[in-house]
Amino acid sequence: MGWTITRGLSYSDPSQDQRRVAVVNFTGYLPFKDGTCRIQIGEHPRITKETCVQYAGCQIVQLAFLEDRKDRGDLVMDVPLSAKLLERIREGAVKSPHAPLDLQAILTDQGLVIQR
Repeated sequence: MGWTITRGLSYSDPSQDQRRVAVVNFTGYLPFKDGTCRIQIGEHPRITKETCVQYAGCQIVQLAFLEDRKDRGDLVMDVPLSAKLLERIREGAVKSPHAPLDLQAILTDQGLVIQR
């Protein structure tokens, strides 16, 4: 299950690997941005305009880092993504030319996507 947080989300599975948690951000979609995974109004309560996943800005962090930030109030849990949207985001990570290969490898290693 992906964590949805106010400024991004975990799209890998922290229960499988707490040392390598992939975190990605959403950004408003514009034609020059990565349109691999575009999200429309209504697909999540926080989406108020056409949005896309910013795969190029993905980070790998440890689960303990996220939990510490949550405990300190720097990270706020939000409405979870639907399973369908989370799957689209994960699939987009292996399709996007902007997603770093090590991040794609995390999802593949966890069996969440099939590397193409």
